[in-house]
Amino acid sequence: MGVICLLCSLTGKFLLLIAVALLILKLYLLLCKGVCTSRRRMDGKTVIITGANTGIGKETALNLARRGARVILACRDMDKTNQACREIISKTGNKEVIGHHIDLSSLQSVRDFARVILTTESRLDVLVNNAGAAGLSRKRTQDGLQIEMQVNHFGPFLLVNLLLVTKDLVVELVHQYALFTVTKDLVVKLVHQYALFTITKDLVVELVHQYALFTITKELVVDAPCSLGLLKRSAPSRIIMVTSLLHTRSKLDLTSLDADDWFDDENLYSTSKLANILVANELARKLRGSVEVASSSFLTPSDLADSVEIWQQLNDDQIFSIRPAVTSSVVSPREQIDNSPCNLTGVTANSTHPGFVATEVFRRLRGFRKTLLDIVIKFYAKTPEEGAQTTIYLAASEEVEGISGKYFVDCKETKTSLRAQNVALAKKLWEKSELLVKMSRDEIHY
Repeated sequence: MGVICLLCSLTGKFLLLIAVALLILKLYLLLCKGVCTSRRRMDGKTVIITGANTGIGKETALNLARRGARVILACRDMDKTNQACREIISKTGNKEVIGHHIDLSSLQSVRDFARVILTTESRLDVLVNNAGAAGLSRKRTQDGLQIEMQVNHFGPFLLVNLLLVTKDLVVELVHQYALFTVTKDLVVKLVHQYALFTITKDLVVELVHQYALFTITKELVVDAPCSLGLLKRSAPSRIIMVTSLLHTRSKLDLTSLDADDWFDDENLYSTSKLANILVANELARKLRGSVEVASSSFLTPSDLADSVEIWQQLNDDQIFSIRPAVTSSVVSPREQIDNSPCNLTGVTANSTHPGFVATEVFRRLRGFRKTLLDIVIKFYAKTPEEGAQTTIYLAASEEVEGISGKYFVDCKETKTSLRAQNVALAKKLWEKSELLVKMSRDEIHY
């Protein structure tokens, strides 16, 4: 009898300790919740949010609509999307809230959506890749890709690229402004300004547009893959990838990125979220500008006049080569770009973990895991409004102007896993993803 009483006493104390620990955890989570305090207006700006008819995406759309932005809800279920639009318009009085169809499990749907946006919208200031799903099983899409990886990674990856570049748009600008000549003096001036030794045609197009120096040939635009899209035209603009802390559990294997045999449900979701961060980081590096830098010597302003040795003719794969006559000890152009608070394109890319949020992302889970998750959500999860705060912060706040390639949690910059910081892994994932989504030459512009 004494032993039974002792066991009961120990059990009671153990349960009490668990209850106290859970209460402390609850208080900690409450105190750590980040809130976007910026009151910045977004009148005249256009925002696209994928998966915005429910959860975090919907709350983000509601907040940005209140700030005066034109908000495009990009979703698969148009009935829910139209209902969400009506609700947001009713709550905010902002009638510039519209829905467009996109199905991230179809690459053709992503391309169709991008085509609609590029032909109907004059600007794009913020792109929020918010849509995500878990528990979609191992089935394949019509594109032959694993469905959960396509919805969470491949689809958003393709969308970002399509909205960053459109060759037809640049051709249209050339016609509109009657831009017919590109002069050697203009390129020398641009080289002088940036101390660059090798100028790609893409960079000339980009800098000419950025500084309103409208002297460029139609042939140059038509023949070269151009890097001028809605996001760059609207710069400073922002790309936001909504990811998850679960990226730390990924067992990403690039040799079988789209294989079934190494994926379980947890690793599938975790890997797609790690891919989101890697893409955002690689995108941030690419958006610094398409600049090739000589490794052995650098120009100074006094060298420039005598530095031009060869001007190659503008053909598809040729470049302007500017070789310095004198080797000088100066800061390299790449260091200038890397240390600059802003990049050449004016487009930033960041990722965010919204926290543990009561959304529909795990609605397809079944069995014991779903029951356990529901219990935890009830007591510890953020509301969708609370979960949207960091996304809103990255979309609107003045504090992150010019910041790129970072990871945010609760409106603060935070460290990711070591794998998410792996530059070589990010580059390889990017290249592999280009192949798997079958990007055409016109869609590859870096």
